[in-house]
Amino acid sequence: MFKKKLLGFYCAGETVEYLSMTKSLFGHYALAPPASQYAPFDRLRGNVFDQLRLFLEQLPQDSGREIYLALPRSLLFIREMTLPAMPMEDAIASIENSLVIHSHLPPGEIYYDVLVLNGGDDAFSALLFYASKKEIDAYLTLFDELGHGRAVRAVLPLSYGISLLTTVAHPSWKTKAGCLRLAQGAVAEFLVVKDGKLHASLTSPKDLGDENEMILTALADRFPDLDPAVMNALALFDDVPSDHAVVKRFPPLSLNRASAALAPVLLGAQKISLDGTPVKINIFHPLKFILPIFCLIILALYFVTIAEQKNLEEITASLDQVKIQVADLESTLEPMETRIAKMAKASKFKEDVEQFMLSRPELYTALNEIASLIPEGTWFSNLTFADSEMTLRGRGEDALKVIELLRSSPLFNEVKLKGSVNRRKAGDEHFTVTLGLRSSISTDPQGAPEAEGVVK
Repeated sequence: MFKKKLLGFYCAGETVEYLSMTKSLFGHYALAPPASQYAPFDRLRGNVFDQLRLFLEQLPQDSGREIYLALPRSLLFIREMTLPAMPMEDAIASIENSLVIHSHLPPGEIYYDVLVLNGGDDAFSALLFYASKKEIDAYLTLFDELGHGRAVRAVLPLSYGISLLTTVAHPSWKTKAGCLRLAQGAVAEFLVVKDGKLHASLTSPKDLGDENEMILTALADRFPDLDPAVMNALALFDDVPSDHAVVKRFPPLSLNRASAALAPVLLGAQKISLDGTPVKINIFHPLKFILPIFCLIILALYFVTIAEQKNLEEITASLDQVKIQVADLESTLEPMETRIAKMAKASKFKEDVEQFMLSRPELYTALNEIASLIPEGTWFSNLTFADSEMTLRGRGEDALKVIELLRSSPLFNEVKLKGSVNRRKAGDEHFTVTLGLRSSISTDPQGAPEAEGVVK
């Protein structure tokens, strides 16, 4: 359901070769039969169009399938171009305007595409691929008639696909130039691959050895770093690392060349397509990198948020447990706090009692002294004692005399009336007296005389 189906064809002479693969959602490639009656790859012999029609008639239509068609060099043409430095949009327009110069066929009768190569500051080079519309439309019409026209993604030269595969078989050719010899029927094509791209393509009749030597000499002059060893393109996979994720699954090129048709999509390279689609030149788009990075950041933040949310829930649960424990502890401590308060109150009462007991001898001595001094008929109905000061409220015949008598005692100081003196109809006076106790009073209760008066 989530797999992309890839189907590559190579059609030449009396042979149709195909290769079927699937690409999973996570980018894993695997060989897979295109239909139940077919193997994942095979070579069909006979008339190209008859064999291709028979195959497509039995191939189920699938919107998730992509078809790539590779054709021999005899049907396609490659020209080298040099353009001054300019924006890519202007370069495409310039190439279109110069087709009449570089193409031996009328511009209106060809399909073309462009591969831009690295250049200097003043100019850059490019390869122009083109083919006759009549030749290409014969294949495209067949795909359309059998319901697979929309699945066709590219029509490309076999040599372009093979040049991409060299980056896997010979990683060193990403930095220096290498040469491949690709036999296609009666034609021998010499390819120069450098920086992971096809830089040159020259052809000659396969059996003309002298002309082949001239081509190699010309290529060596143009590319000083060209590897002198010319490799057979069909033996390219003989040295492919056995652990390569994609190419190790391919059948040998000598048995099946359809893998070259799938090379652009499998290796993420520029698609060269001679099927009338607008020319698209690969340009570095930061958004292609920024957007995935942005998505990864969002995904990372999502997982971080989930983790932090989980941590927060755990902390909240722990906090709830702590709150319960605190409530239990408070309920346990509440009786203890009540007891402590009661103990503090009892301690204060004890201190007051102790202070009273310490001051009791002074109080008794003072009471006896007062009783001995006041005249007959004098009564005190209320007494307050605090901080060595006494307040007496009572009645008698002469308040001033009481004050004088109390002042005569060495036990008291600061003897004075408090407030006013009220004389009643019965002739007695009601008054309040305050007096202080001197600190030198003897605290021996046994030596104090008994009071003669009555003090209430």
